Amino acid sequence: MQIEQHQGGLLRSFLDVSLALTQNFDIRGVLTVVVERAMTLTGAPYGAAATVLNGTIDDFVHQGLTAEEVAALPHPPRGRGLLGTVIDGMQAIRTERLSEHPGSIGFPGHHVPMDAFMGVPMVQRNEVVGALFLTKPPGSEPFTDNDEEILLAMASMAAVGISNARLFRAESDRAERSQTLSEITSRVRGSLDVDDVLNQTAQQIGRAARADRCFIRLVDPPGGELGVIGHEWTDEGVEPAGKVGLQFPVSTLAARTKKTQSVSDVVVDHRLDDPKLPPRSNIVQTGAHAALATPLMWGGEVMGVVVCHSLTPREWGESDVALVEAAAREVSVALHHARLYAAAIDTADELRELDQLRSDFVSMVSHELRSPMTVVGGIAHLLEWRR
Repeated sequence: MQIEQHQGGLLRSFLDVSLALTQNFDIRGVLTVVVERAMTLTGAPYGAAATVLNGTIDDFVHQGLTAEEVAALPHPPRGRGLLGTVIDGMQAIRTERLSEHPGSIGFPGHHVPMDAFMGVPMVQRNEVVGALFLTKPPGSEPFTDNDEEILLAMASMAAVGISNARLFRAESDRAERSQTLSEITSRVRGSLDVDDVLNQTAQQIGRAARADRCFIRLVDPPGGELGVIGHEWTDEGVEPAGKVGLQFPVSTLAARTKKTQSVSDVVVDHRLDDPKLPPRSNIVQTGAHAALATPLMWGGEVMGVVVCHSLTPREWGESDVALVEAAAREVSVALHHARLYAAAIDTADELRELDQLRSDFVSMVSHELRSPMTVVGGIAHLLEWRR
């Protein structure tokens, strides 16, 4: 009877997880459901899950710790020790004494005591997308082979859920970016007000790229150096970079190379050590840690740069780069048309001035000619009368 009840509970748990994975496209929601069910089935009082993106911890959820216990921790897990061993090795680890395992590096101070440990990777198409971890306090029964099989099954299901959630998020981001680019294109092609176009473009790109700051610097004069920031958008609570009044290395690098430049962490990127670039301290002074810069080009000439800043280190995705580059092309067209329009206005003004000069000249000549002709006419009339 107990076996049947256990199997029934196991089946219900897997059905609950399956239902959650098909209805929930929020990664944290997926991880929370999986961790809670795994803790219930194995009797573990503590559980956690981490997602991995580009080899680093992307997201982390935990269950079993109180808010006070979490607040006492110095930082979230960084993927080292046993957690990193599970992720890097793509294999399950189960031990009765966590501290005795060769991959363990211990816990930070004030951490809740934990002894028995079990961790399994979440793998999708031969790629690690995350890992599940369960622990027990000292004096508890160790994890069993059956527990490990359950956790491996949960990890397989969670890997599918994470992949689906990421695909859904990527598609949502693509649709949002497509809408943003469409709005930018419509505004650029329908307005000759360059200031309005650039201000709106900075705002829309910054929001779509989930940046903390986005600004545009124009080359002034044409063919010269990058000018001051004249068009800037910042997220709520973020100080404008334009207040600093400095040149920044990433935007300068993009202008000089005429290529998009992305930096995930300005503090450690060695490209910024180039003494020909503005010092990295300039960008650090603005609070930025990551930057993405794309030149505004027309006919091989750099007209300016579009720059996004993030206050925390981040990897700029392909979709971020594609959006900024596409928007830069549209803005470049707008700037070129604005130049042509300004040149046409100047030419029209010059023609009006020339026409006015011609009119003034004709009037003057007519007046000057009219005076002597009147005298000549009078003399001729007098001579004719004397005859």
